[in-house]
Amino acid sequence: MLIGSQSPGFVPGAGGSAGNLCLGGGIGRFSASIQSSFSLGELDFCPDAANLVSPGGLVAASAGDQWYFQAWYRDTVGGQATSNFTDAISIVWEN
Repeated sequence: MLIGSQSPGFVPGAGGSAGNLCLGGGIGRFSASIQSSFSLGELDFCPDAANLVSPGGLVAASAGDQWYFQAWYRDTVGGQATSNFTDAISIVWEN
């Protein structure tokens, strides 16, 4: 699942995960964008700047806004099922 926020953050082991959540503030879940990375471990995500998900509903990005995105995925560590997070990326929206 892809998640996004207008704030960076750092929460080690968020929600019992094996990884670190690098988003802060209000975090939106792009649940309509759930996808499989298959064997290559790659995802393709093209956020719609006019409809970004936030806890309060959809919002439109303005020029100069910075958003942070991260994927939260199922993982196995030491034979135990868990979840993990990718590295976060940031996007500065332009006109």
